[in-house]
Amino acid sequence: MSSLCLLLLPLLACGDKDADSGSGATDSGATDGDTSTDGTTADGPGTLSLSWEIDDDYLEKGELDHPAQGTFHGSVFAEDDATSTGPVDGAEPLADIEVDGIDFVTGANPTEALWTSPELEPQVVWILGCLDIDDNGCDSGDVVTIPNENKVIVEPGVTTSFTVQLGITQP
Repeated sequence: MSSLCLLLLPLLACGDKDADSGSGATDSGATDGDTSTDGTTADGPGTLSLSWEIDDDYLEKGELDHPAQGTFHGSVFAEDDATSTGPVDGAEPLADIEVDGIDFVTGANPTEALWTSPELEPQVVWILGCLDIDDNGCDSGDVVTIPNENKVIVEPGVTTSFTVQLGITQP
């Protein structure tokens, strides 16, 4: 009986370790059908859990025409459907994002997770958009996503946490 317990103990320990991780994200780098570092195979779509962070210069130096608070309007694009300057002509987003009430004046920077995507196929995606600080749509003076800092891999079978970087103003 004790030898059976010794054989099962490593299996039980692995299951407990995974259940206690609690992050919901994976750092395994596994791709569809690959074996992750814990020996399991991840398949199927994944989701993104997004929070937001603004460059401290916009908060400390008062460089914005309005307080750093408002609604984030944006989209998730497949890697081939966007570049460092934005979506390519005719690109269709994988998901649209609208998050009202982002407040960097009295709230945390970065924010807590405020949006979870629908299921997405595992792939590299861009998160593109703006924080509408003047409540008249994304236009001049609104804070936009930093192009090359907002790419993330949608991992198969898990929710990947990601912080969207806001750090330039729209000209």
